[in-house]
Amino acid sequence: MAYDFSKTNILIVEETQEMLELLMAVLRVFGVRNFFSAKDIDIYNNIFTPQKPDLIIIDYMVGESSYDEKALDIVKTIRSGKTTADAYVPILMMSTAAKKKTVIISRDAGITEFVAVPFTAKGIYKKIELSIERPRNFVKSPIFTGPCRRRKKIFWDFKERRVPKKIKDYSHLKQVVI
Repeated sequence: MAYDFSKTNILIVEETQEMLELLMAVLRVFGVRNFFSAKDIDIYNNIFTPQKPDLIIIDYMVGESSYDEKALDIVKTIRSGKTTADAYVPILMMSTAAKKKTVIISRDAGITEFVAVPFTAKGIYKKIELSIERPRNFVKSPIFTGPCRRRKKIFWDFKERRVPKKIKDYSHLKQVVI
């Protein structure tokens, strides 16, 4: 399904200018006209007091050094509601290190979707489309805030083996009053 993204506000948290320009070019093809960029959460807080993003794309490698968890801290801060962004906003995490561990850590921080770099325009569009067409329930607990991490709907195709416990019949016993 084609969407009209002309009025969509997208925040891109990316340090490298080349990747930022590439993402903006891809998103322009989808019809996106309103971009905001930030290098970390402090810049984000200064920029977005009046405008709230409809979608956030964040690079896993944001920060002084690789894998310093700055991107994960940004996601957790957004999900906590301590920023001007809506805590329920879809967040796409991008990474060149698309290993299972990275995906799980990002998911546990509260991202909506994960995009492996290098990516295709079709891949980015599919992730955006997925967050629109199949949104997951939002979980808010003391240890996790974000979209429900369970994706699979498991339908069991077997006979129920658990049998309800039979209640013993004690009607044959006489009640003794002491």
